[in-house]
Amino acid sequence: MKIYLFSGVILALATIATPVSAIIVKVTYTGTVDWGYDQTGIFGTPGADLGFLPYQMVYGYDTTRGNIVATPTTNKLYGGDLTGVLSPALWTKVTIGGVTTSFSPRSYGLIWGYNDGLQSQQFHEAEHIYVNKEIEYRTFTQNSVYDFVGNIPSSIQDPFSYNVESNGYAYGIFHSYAYDFSTGSYVHETYASMAISNVTLAAVPEPANWAMMIAGFGLTGAAMRRRREAALS
Repeated sequence: MKIYLFSGVILALATIATPVSAIIVKVTYTGTVDWGYDQTGIFGTPGADLGFLPYQMVYGYDTTRGNIVATPTTNKLYGGDLTGVLSPALWTKVTIGGVTTSFSPRSYGLIWGYNDGLQSQQFHEAEHIYVNKEIEYRTFTQNSVYDFVGNIPSSIQDPFSYNVESNGYAYGIFHSYAYDFSTGSYVHETYASMAISNVTLAAVPEPANWAMMIAGFGLTGAAMRRRREAALS
Protein backbone atom coordinates (compact mmCIF):
# COMPACT_ATOMS: atom_id res chain seq x y z
CA MET A 1 0.00 0.00 0.00
CA LYS A 2 2.81 2.40 0.98
CA ILE A 3 4.72 1.47 -2.17
CA TYR A 4 1.68 2.27 -4.29
CA LEU A 5 1.32 5.64 -2.53
CA PHE A 6 4.95 6.52 -3.18
CA SER A 7 4.69 5.47 -6.84
CA GLY A 8 1.55 7.54 -7.27
CA VAL A 9 3.22 10.65 -5.87
CA ILE A 10 6.22 10.21 -8.17
CA LEU A 11 3.88 9.83 -11.16
CA ALA A 12 2.03 13.01 -10.17
CA LEU A 13 5.30 14.95 -9.89
CA ALA A 14 6.44 13.67 -13.27
CA THR A 15 3.17 14.86 -14.77
CA ILE A 16 3.61 18.34 -13.26
CA ALA A 17 7.19 18.56 -14.50
CA THR A 18 6.36 17.55 -18.09
CA PRO A 19 6.98 20.53 -20.44
CA VAL A 20 3.75 21.91 -21.89
CA SER A 21 2.77 25.03 -23.76
CA ALA A 22 2.99 27.86 -21.25
CA ILE A 23 0.55 30.65 -20.50
CA ILE A 24 3.21 33.00 -19.08
CA VAL A 25 6.51 32.98 -20.98
CA LYS A 26 9.85 34.73 -20.53
CA VAL A 27 11.90 35.68 -23.59
CA THR A 28 15.58 36.48 -22.98
CA TYR A 29 17.97 38.08 -25.46
CA THR A 30 21.71 38.30 -24.75
CA GLY A 31 24.53 39.96 -26.65
CA THR A 32 26.61 43.12 -26.84
CA VAL A 33 25.76 46.76 -27.44
CA ASP A 34 26.97 47.77 -30.91
CA TRP A 35 26.76 51.43 -30.05
CA GLY A 36 24.77 53.66 -27.76
CA TYR A 37 24.75 56.67 -25.46
CA ASP A 38 23.23 57.27 -22.04
CA GLN A 39 22.46 60.95 -21.69
CA THR A 40 19.98 60.16 -18.91
CA GLY A 41 22.23 57.99 -16.75
CA ILE A 42 19.82 55.03 -16.71
CA PHE A 43 22.71 52.56 -16.86
CA GLY A 44 25.23 54.49 -14.78
CA THR A 45 26.97 57.80 -15.42
CA PRO A 46 24.99 60.40 -17.41
CA GLY A 47 26.59 60.92 -20.79
CA ALA A 48 28.29 57.53 -20.81
CA ASP A 49 29.13 55.63 -23.99
CA LEU A 50 27.32 52.25 -23.96
CA GLY A 51 29.23 50.73 -26.87
CA PHE A 52 30.61 47.18 -26.48
CA LEU A 53 28.99 46.60 -23.09
CA PRO A 54 27.24 43.24 -22.46
CA TYR A 55 23.48 43.39 -22.40
CA GLN A 56 20.46 41.25 -21.57
CA MET A 57 16.85 42.03 -22.45
CA VAL A 58 14.02 40.06 -20.85
CA TYR A 59 10.36 40.16 -21.86
CA GLY A 60 7.49 38.63 -19.91
CA TYR A 61 4.30 37.79 -21.83
CA ASP A 62 0.84 36.53 -20.96
CA THR A 63 -0.13 34.50 -24.04
CA THR A 64 -3.84 34.68 -23.19
CA ARG A 65 -3.95 38.47 -23.64
CA GLY A 66 -4.11 40.69 -26.72
CA ASN A 67 -5.23 40.18 -30.29
CA ILE A 68 -4.40 36.74 -31.66
CA VAL A 69 -3.23 35.79 -35.15
CA ALA A 70 -2.69 32.06 -35.72
CA THR A 71 -1.98 30.39 -39.08
CA PRO A 72 0.04 27.30 -40.07
CA THR A 73 3.15 29.50 -40.35
CA THR A 74 2.48 32.38 -37.92
CA ASN A 75 1.69 32.87 -34.24
CA LYS A 76 1.23 36.45 -33.14
CA LEU A 77 -0.12 38.34 -30.13
CA TYR A 78 -0.32 42.11 -29.87
CA GLY A 79 -2.19 44.69 -27.85
CA GLY A 80 -1.99 47.54 -25.38
CA ASP A 81 -3.55 50.91 -24.63
CA LEU A 82 -2.75 52.04 -28.17
CA THR A 83 -4.96 49.24 -29.59
CA GLY A 84 -7.78 49.17 -27.02
CA VAL A 85 -7.02 45.70 -25.64
CA LEU A 86 -4.72 44.49 -22.86
CA SER A 87 -1.06 44.26 -23.78
CA PRO A 88 0.32 40.71 -23.76
CA ALA A 89 3.61 42.17 -22.50
CA LEU A 90 3.73 42.13 -18.69
CA TRP A 91 7.23 43.45 -18.06
CA THR A 92 10.51 44.27 -19.77
CA LYS A 93 13.90 44.30 -18.06
CA VAL A 94 17.03 45.68 -19.74
CA THR A 95 20.52 45.17 -18.30
CA ILE A 96 23.53 46.94 -19.81
CA GLY A 97 26.95 46.75 -18.20
CA GLY A 98 25.47 45.11 -15.09
CA VAL A 99 22.89 47.87 -14.44
CA THR A 100 19.19 47.01 -14.83
CA THR A 101 16.13 49.11 -15.63
CA SER A 102 12.58 47.81 -16.07
CA PHE A 103 9.18 49.05 -17.17
CA SER A 104 5.60 47.88 -17.61
CA PRO A 105 4.75 48.06 -21.34
CA ARG A 106 1.06 48.88 -21.06
CA SER A 107 0.99 51.01 -24.21
CA TYR A 108 1.96 48.22 -26.59
CA GLY A 109 3.31 44.68 -26.59
CA LEU A 110 4.01 42.20 -29.39
CA ILE A 111 5.22 38.59 -29.51
CA TRP A 112 5.47 36.98 -32.94
CA GLY A 113 6.83 33.72 -34.32
CA TYR A 114 7.06 32.71 -37.98
CA ASN A 115 8.30 29.61 -39.80
CA ASP A 116 7.37 28.54 -43.34
CA GLY A 117 9.93 25.75 -43.49
CA LEU A 118 12.57 27.96 -45.08
CA GLN A 119 12.45 31.43 -43.54
CA SER A 120 11.82 31.78 -39.82
CA GLN A 121 11.72 34.59 -37.28
CA GLN A 122 10.99 35.53 -33.68
CA PHE A 123 10.07 39.17 -33.03
CA HIS A 124 9.37 40.93 -29.72
CA GLU A 125 8.43 44.50 -28.93
CA ALA A 126 7.33 46.50 -25.88
CA GLU A 127 6.46 50.15 -25.35
CA HIS A 128 5.28 52.47 -22.63
CA ILE A 129 4.24 56.08 -23.25
CA TYR A 130 3.30 58.64 -20.61
CA VAL A 131 2.45 62.28 -21.23
CA ASN A 132 2.63 64.92 -18.50
CA LYS A 133 1.56 68.34 -19.73
CA GLU A 134 3.97 69.20 -22.57
CA ILE A 135 6.43 66.36 -21.97
CA GLU A 136 6.15 62.87 -23.46
CA TYR A 137 8.02 60.06 -21.70
CA ARG A 138 8.58 57.00 -23.88
CA THR A 139 10.44 53.73 -23.39
CA PHE A 140 10.63 51.35 -26.33
CA THR A 141 12.35 48.01 -26.96
CA GLN A 142 12.44 45.79 -30.02
CA ASN A 143 14.35 42.56 -30.69
CA SER A 144 14.29 40.09 -33.56
CA VAL A 145 16.16 37.05 -34.87
CA TYR A 146 15.75 35.75 -38.43
CA ASP A 147 17.23 32.95 -40.51
CA PHE A 148 16.83 31.43 -43.99
CA VAL A 149 16.82 27.72 -43.11
CA GLY A 150 13.82 27.41 -40.79
CA ASN A 151 15.70 26.79 -37.53
CA ILE A 152 13.63 29.23 -35.46
CA PRO A 153 10.26 27.88 -34.20
CA SER A 154 7.02 29.72 -34.88
CA SER A 155 5.57 28.86 -31.46
CA ILE A 156 5.24 31.68 -28.92
CA GLN A 157 4.63 29.25 -26.03
CA ASP A 158 6.91 26.23 -26.43
CA PRO A 159 10.40 26.59 -24.86
CA PHE A 160 13.38 26.94 -27.21
CA SER A 161 16.91 28.33 -27.38
CA TYR A 162 18.47 29.72 -30.56
CA ASN A 163 22.04 30.86 -31.19
CA VAL A 164 22.29 33.46 -33.92
CA GLU A 165 23.96 31.98 -37.00
CA SER A 166 25.67 33.38 -40.08
CA ASN A 167 22.73 32.42 -42.35
CA GLY A 168 20.44 35.06 -40.85
CA TYR A 169 20.40 38.34 -39.01
CA ALA A 170 19.40 39.75 -35.63
CA TYR A 171 19.07 43.13 -33.97
CA GLY A 172 17.96 44.80 -30.76
CA ILE A 173 16.95 48.35 -29.81
CA PHE A 174 16.45 50.17 -26.52
CA HIS A 175 15.22 53.76 -26.63
CA SER A 176 14.09 55.85 -23.67
CA TYR A 177 13.51 59.59 -23.74
CA ALA A 178 11.57 62.62 -22.52
CA TYR A 179 10.51 65.02 -25.25
CA ASP A 180 9.30 68.57 -24.60
CA PHE A 181 6.72 69.59 -27.21
CA SER A 182 6.80 73.20 -26.05
CA THR A 183 10.47 73.56 -27.04
CA GLY A 184 10.61 70.83 -29.70
CA SER A 185 13.61 69.20 -28.06
CA TYR A 186 14.63 66.21 -25.98
CA VAL A 187 14.94 66.73 -22.23
CA HIS A 188 17.01 63.58 -22.02
CA GLU A 189 17.57 60.45 -24.10
CA THR A 190 19.17 57.01 -23.88
CA TYR A 191 19.64 54.82 -26.94
CA ALA A 192 21.35 51.49 -27.58
CA SER A 193 21.64 49.29 -30.66
CA MET A 194 22.38 45.66 -29.81
CA ALA A 195 24.05 42.70 -31.50
CA ILE A 196 22.23 39.52 -30.43
CA SER A 197 24.03 36.24 -29.78
CA ASN A 198 21.22 34.12 -28.28
CA VAL A 199 17.48 34.14 -27.58
CA THR A 200 15.58 31.74 -25.33
CA LEU A 201 11.92 31.28 -24.52
CA ALA A 202 11.04 29.62 -21.20
CA ALA A 203 7.86 28.91 -19.28
CA VAL A 204 7.16 30.87 -16.10
CA PRO A 205 5.38 28.60 -13.56
CA GLU A 206 2.13 30.07 -12.35
CA PRO A 207 1.44 30.28 -8.58
CA ALA A 208 -0.99 27.34 -8.74
CA ASN A 209 1.68 25.16 -10.35
CA TRP A 210 4.22 26.12 -7.69
CA ALA A 211 1.70 25.16 -4.98
CA MET A 212 1.10 21.78 -6.64
CA MET A 213 4.83 21.12 -6.89
CA ILE A 214 5.45 22.04 -3.23
CA ALA A 215 2.54 19.84 -2.12
CA GLY A 216 3.87 17.01 -4.26
CA PHE A 217 7.34 17.25 -2.72
CA GLY A 218 5.73 17.19 0.74
CA LEU A 219 3.79 14.04 -0.09
CA THR A 220 6.94 12.42 -1.45
CA GLY A 221 8.82 13.17 1.78
CA ALA A 222 5.98 11.80 3.89
CA ALA A 223 5.81 8.61 1.82
CA MET A 224 9.57 8.09 2.12
CA ARG A 225 9.45 8.57 5.89
CA ARG A 226 6.67 5.98 6.21
CA ARG A 227 8.69 3.51 4.16
CA ARG A 228 11.74 4.00 6.42
CA GLU A 229 9.61 3.58 9.55
CA ALA A 230 8.06 0.42 8.17
CA ALA A 231 11.49 -0.99 7.30
CA LEU A 232 12.84 -0.29 10.79
CA SER A 233 9.85 -1.91 12.49
